[in-house]
Amino acid sequence: MVILACLATLVIPIVLPSLRLLYCAPFLIYVIYERKLSQILWIALFLGLFMDLFSSGTRIGFFALTFLLAALFVSQFKLYFFKDRLSTLPLMTFLFSATLSILQVTLSFLFQRDSASYPISFSGNWIWWNVIAMPACDALFAFAISTAALLMRMFQIRPRML
Repeated sequence: MVILACLATLVIPIVLPSLRLLYCAPFLIYVIYERKLSQILWIALFLGLFMDLFSSGTRIGFFALTFLLAALFVSQFKLYFFKDRLSTLPLMTFLFSATLSILQVTLSFLFQRDSASYPISFSGNWIWWNVIAMPACDALFAFAISTAALLMRMFQIRPRML
């Protein structure tokens, strides 16, 4: 599952470069429902380090820390959203993406004290795009993935291995 998340993070931006989604979030949410907390945190740390390798604007370990904290926070909600519902993956992906955005801007502000390197303005526009609109797009992507998986399961279509 982690390999699939990494592949999605690498390949989809090549195909759709203008679509800036958090492609590994639905896979991490799936892992939250399938694994123990210690395994979830290791996988979140690995995915965050993977994102760190391909980001140029932050220090190494920044995404690892934020992914780890967001996964820890969101994993507490799995008791309230059941795994077998079609709406669970998109809702939890929305929650993870919104939490990640808030954590990233908060930790950037704490770690990078000078405002010239990372100008932050908590405007209504920032809240709309980073806490509501983009997490909703991530949730829509998660819904598309879960629907495709459900349809494949219903029609017994198995992906071919290369």
